Amino acid sequence: SSRKMGPRNRSRARHATSGHTAISGTEDASKAIQTSEHSTNIPLLTVVIAVLAIALNLNTLGHGFVYDDARGIVSNGDVIQTNPIQELFLNDFWGKPMSRFQSHKSYRPFTVLTFRLSHHLAGGLRSWDFHVANVLIHAVTCCLYFHACCRVFGSSGPAFVAALLFTVHPIHCEAVANVVGRAELLGGAWFLVAFLLYAAAIRPGGETSSSFTMFGAMICAAIAMLSKEQGITVLAVVLVYDFSVVGRLYPVDAISAILGRFPLFERYGSGLLRRIIIVSVTATLLIVLRVWMMGGGQPIFNENELPALECPSTMTAGLTFAYYAVVNAAILIFPNTLCSDWSYRTIPLVTDPTEPRGMAVAIAVVIFFATAGAMLIRPRTAPSPTTLSTTDSNVPQPFPMHVGVALMLLTFLPSSNVFFRVGFVVAERVLYLPSMGACIIAAAFFVRLSKQRVLRTIVTVAVVVAFATKTVTRNADWRSDFDLHKAGVRDNPGNVKLQTNFGMLLHERAQDTETYTELERKEYLQQAEAVYRHTLNHVIGEDRFPNLYFSYGNLLQGTGRVDEAIAMYHRGLEKKDKTRTTLNILTNLGSLLYKQKKYDEAEKYFDTCLSIDDNHLSAHNGLAALYAATHRVEQAEAKFALIVQRSPSAEAHFNYGTLLATQGGRYAAAEEMFLTALRLNPAHSGAKSNLDYVRFHMKQGKGN
Repeated sequence: SSRKMGPRNRSRARHATSGHTAISGTEDASKAIQTSEHSTNIPLLTVVIAVLAIALNLNTLGHGFVYDDARGIVSNGDVIQTNPIQELFLNDFWGKPMSRFQSHKSYRPFTVLTFRLSHHLAGGLRSWDFHVANVLIHAVTCCLYFHACCRVFGSSGPAFVAALLFTVHPIHCEAVANVVGRAELLGGAWFLVAFLLYAAAIRPGGETSSSFTMFGAMICAAIAMLSKEQGITVLAVVLVYDFSVVGRLYPVDAISAILGRFPLFERYGSGLLRRIIIVSVTATLLIVLRVWMMGGGQPIFNENELPALECPSTMTAGLTFAYYAVVNAAILIFPNTLCSDWSYRTIPLVTDPTEPRGMAVAIAVVIFFATAGAMLIRPRTAPSPTTLSTTDSNVPQPFPMHVGVALMLLTFLPSSNVFFRVGFVVAERVLYLPSMGACIIAAAFFVRLSKQRVLRTIVTVAVVVAFATKTVTRNADWRSDFDLHKAGVRDNPGNVKLQTNFGMLLHERAQDTETYTELERKEYLQQAEAVYRHTLNHVIGEDRFPNLYFSYGNLLQGTGRVDEAIAMYHRGLEKKDKTRTTLNILTNLGSLLYKQKKYDEAEKYFDTCLSIDDNHLSAHNGLAALYAATHRVEQAEAKFALIVQRSPSAEAHFNYGTLLATQGGRYAAAEEMFLTALRLNPAHSGAKSNLDYVRFHMKQGKGN
């Protein structure tokens, strides 16, 4: 019995056990993964990842509310608690009802709930508290990603490389430094929790170890989707993991099983089938919920945000959308040029397939299909799925690469404009999840350099240092709107939107008498006008951005060049788009003419604005003041009453009270309006002064 086994006997032994390989492959895979997960160096490496994630993003803690934070945080009633909490679950990410025509249709109630909690704990809008939460959530996500990679690779070495690359990647700056980027951070965190729970629910042999754990994974997938829409893709990624890492199957094996050529469930038992059913049912329910929340409507986007939408040529549109994907891939691999906005033909339409960008698309397509083909086809050296065992030293290990590619592509698809329009060309924040797949792919390549340990170490250290340095410097760009747009016009000088916004920010500094000296304000004003003039004359797409004319008109009006301002506003009216800029131009024209006492002309502009949007309060305010100035007291009173009803602000009550006191002599009603204004804004000096005025007259027995 102790006789040495020869080669022939070893061969017989392998074949003798082949009838039991239905379990051995998945059993060995699960054991290997569990052994890695409990490796003694895992806790230490987790701490390293957490400390690095926090250290690289510490310079964001002193930042203010920047860019989209104005809409998503500062003026969002669901966040600042002016809306009842139950409305949060009926509103979109920006605080508008999902049922409204103008809704963005982005439904992320779990993320908004954390914003509301941050506001409550901070006792108001303290940006520091919001940024601290973002940095901590990102650090947790990086740690979860490391543990997920341990599951994918089966060892902590390549998993740590992947997590290290993910932690230092500069593409995450927008998600971390911009408070509203928390949607990506939370979506990523719950995505990974769902993935880890799913993996933990698979016991050796391929059966599901715990229905409770699997149920938890599905709940976390739902939370991931309610944090950011991309989160739902975890349900597809876990199946790829199940087939490739756990089952050690190539895509061609799944195709063979569908065609009935491979007894998939006979080999892997009923556990895999049950998991497929659970995931499919969950995905269906979540998609139905998401579609139902949209109320049958689609989000409306300004076509200038996505120029390929309005392209009449199918070829040009197809090439341009494909090139958008190439740009996303490029900044994911080489994150040198990062920018907060890529719209308004920053990336011109690709009209010719033979131009360099068209050739780049062709090369990308070839690489894509070559990679897909290589992954679909089983290598000749790989055993068939009926004899596959992870104990065979000849078994190739491409399976982490499969998960990485699936994670990168599946999470990118929802924002790729392929299945539905998302309203942006390139957005670094939406690459948060796809970068997880990219880092797994990079780590898998590093594993292949196992024989060149020195080269692998040099490459890894160089990339980590370069990425970390870029992360710290890019975070600094997000300090304020001014810094962000200054960096934007530096890196994307052809972006008319960034140029215009930068001009507006320069103009704001020129008007800030408390912070800047007269000489500094004069310089800022000159710089602002120089930016506007340059944009008008040299930047492609200025004719598609009426806000440029609106902003420049405001500058001209503020410097007393009224005729030039009116001419600029009229030029802006010729550039109609689907934004509210046209309405603002009409209102400004009306206000300017009102100040010149050209009441008839002013009234026409206010009326035109309200014929387009009856909810435009600035136009209502302009008309109310105009009615009062032209002694149409009843119309003025009706208009002010409407404004108070629709927007019960301190200023609205102050204006209404002033009309009642000065034109109608109704001091008691005016007193009530001023008192309400002071309840809403105790520091309103005009309300205090007018309240004293009406009370003086009431003591004199005047008015009614």
